[in-house]
Amino acid sequence: MKRIVTREDVEAARDSGRPLSVGSDDVVTEAARDLANRLGVRIDVVGVSATQGPMPTASSIAAGTVPERAVVSAVGRNRRGILAELTAQVANLGGSVEDISQRIVANYFTAIFMVDLAEVEEFGAFKAGLEALSVQGDYKVVVQHERIFQAMHRL
Repeated sequence: MKRIVTREDVEAARDSGRPLSVGSDDVVTEAARDLANRLGVRIDVVGVSATQGPMPTASSIAAGTVPERAVVSAVGRNRRGILAELTAQVANLGGSVEDISQRIVANYFTAIFMVDLAEVEEFGAFKAGLEALSVQGDYKVVVQHERIFQAMHRL
């Protein structure tokens, strides 16, 4: 059974003097990771193969580790050229749209893209470049690593 690992779990591991063991399907909150780092509590991921590796954290992704794919979502007021603007920026930043679902509902635009990042050199720059298209009152863009997105929706 998967669980959400919190600060309380980290504190319990510290008090026991043992590493914190988590399953590969468990979700470790950012606050728990930060506390574990500050307290020197090791987090061991049980059941993760060497090729799969542990789930990345937001900080490891921001530090420049390039993930395989990203989930890009955009929501806002519809206007001419919005889809072209988004996909052109993905291409300019080195990404390639693999799949897209787009809908217009009552003059509001929604889209979700799966983006291949094989040609992207630095994820943080890719994320910042796309999210910079967000304009209050127009539309908002959110870029997430695919594994982070999947972990959020496993609960």
